[in-house]
Amino acid sequence: MNVIHMFSSEEKRYIVLTRNDFSRLVEERNLKAATSKVIAKFLWKDVICRHDCSRRFVMNEESKNKEIVETLIEKYKIKRVMMLIYHSQMNDLVKRDHTAVVNVLIKMTVNESMRWVRSFVSVLWADRIIVRTFIEMTLYHVLYDCNVVLSIELDVSIWQILSWDNVHTTDELLTLHAQ
Repeated sequence: MNVIHMFSSEEKRYIVLTRNDFSRLVEERNLKAATSKVIAKFLWKDVICRHDCSRRFVMNEESKNKEIVETLIEKYKIKRVMMLIYHSQMNDLVKRDHTAVVNVLIKMTVNESMRWVRSFVSVLWADRIIVRTFIEMTLYHVLYDCNVVLSIELDVSIWQILSWDNVHTTDELLTLHAQ
């Protein structure tokens, strides 16, 4: 899980992102405030309830995470919470995992940094429908066992008009899909 402070946009200032270790699917929410109660509510509604999790979390022992864990135990009656010792190299890997999404948001709103909330859903949708090289399919396909057919693909051969010569990184691929 990663909480990112952004420019204020439509009264939102934070993005909370968590990525499933198995499917690599991102669950996210943009927030007005990043308090432990708000983040615990996000974890409950968007992660535990949506994916029928076993209510077991792997988190480090940073003080902000301790507050989130206490809220989850107290309010949502989660009985098992697994805490790991703080490990800076591991934290860097988690944060790097969300870097592409954040970089694309910044690139798409470079002239209008206050409007990132409007591009947020498009960027996350693009993240779900691009083919991942390590599994050779989209995250959407992993979750729903079918390919995405965009409405524009019914009228336009979209794959032939994209500028594939300009795509060399994940950031560029996400930007291309999200536009």
